[in-house]
Amino acid sequence: MRKLFRTINRVLGLRKSIQNSCQYTINKTKFLDLKISNSFEDAGKKQLFFCKFMYFTFIGLGTKNNEKKKKKEDEQDILGNKWKREKDVSQHIALAEVALKHGEPKKAEVILQDVVQLCGTEPIVGVCCAYDMLATIAYKEGNILKAKDILEKVINYLISSGTDPNHDRVVQFRLKLARILSKLGFSQDAEDNFKECLEIQKLKSQSEMLNEESEILWINTLFWYGKHLSNNKKYVEAKECFDTAYKISARTKSLLSSQVMVILFNLSEMSYLGGQKDEALRYLLNAVTLGQLTNNSDLPTYYNRIGLIYLSKGLLNEAKIWCENGKNKGKRGHNKNAQAEGESCIKKINELIRIPKA
Repeated sequence: MRKLFRTINRVLGLRKSIQNSCQYTINKTKFLDLKISNSFEDAGKKQLFFCKFMYFTFIGLGTKNNEKKKKKEDEQDILGNKWKREKDVSQHIALAEVALKHGEPKKAEVILQDVVQLCGTEPIVGVCCAYDMLATIAYKEGNILKAKDILEKVINYLISSGTDPNHDRVVQFRLKLARILSKLGFSQDAEDNFKECLEIQKLKSQSEMLNEESEILWINTLFWYGKHLSNNKKYVEAKECFDTAYKISARTKSLLSSQVMVILFNLSEMSYLGGQKDEALRYLLNAVTLGQLTNNSDLPTYYNRIGLIYLSKGLLNEAKIWCENGKNKGKRGHNKNAQAEGESCIKKINELIRIPKA
């Protein structure tokens, strides 16, 4: 009986052990299945997220790249079109220059007007040159009012296209406009433009904006304003302008000696008109020294002028020497005006020599 009970207990114990073992296995399997399932589900989610991320990322990058590419192409098109227009402008200007050389100003004018119409208000290199040539053609043909209108147009064109009103290029055209206004007799308008140009260039001289080109423009403005004043018989103010221009020229390397000679000639004229004959002679002699260094073709004119000043001082021998030099050098240089001036001066001297002294 006891043996039977022991046998039953063993069987029951074995069954329980097997049941527990199976339960553990089942639980473990479920756990593993759950873990694996979660892993695959997570992996799937991650894969889907990655695919979506990469899809939208590539879409975004593609859009940006396309935009950049399109922008770059547009910029290249703009630059290409601008380059083409600039090339067309330069070719038109070259054709206009050929027409002018062949004595066909009307043909040149038509070509240059095409340039202006081609560019409109767009800032293209060479358009200012076309305007300048048009103004020059009009001026040479005696149509000064037309030249004035053209200069006003180019000034407006430059400013409307974004050029600083104080830029040298604008001042250059304003200076030309002032000269034409002076020629037309619009004295006050000319005065206002001259003074404003002078003020702009003077301010540049007091800042870092001044360069060699700006300084030469300042000298030109002083010179032409001096001419305007002398034409209006304001000799003292004119002399101040010429004197300032001469002083600035001393530190300007790129100014030609022939240009300095012209300034000195006008200084001499103002001194002479002011009764300062010795000072007038001094300016002319300085000019002659410069001219002899470069064998300037205008020297005969300066010789004659020195002779006339000596003549006005009553120094006939000195006057005759200078005027004979002027006449002879004028003849050798085929300068008919200088030759005629020299002959006229010598004639006056000979007449005075023949007059018996009282």
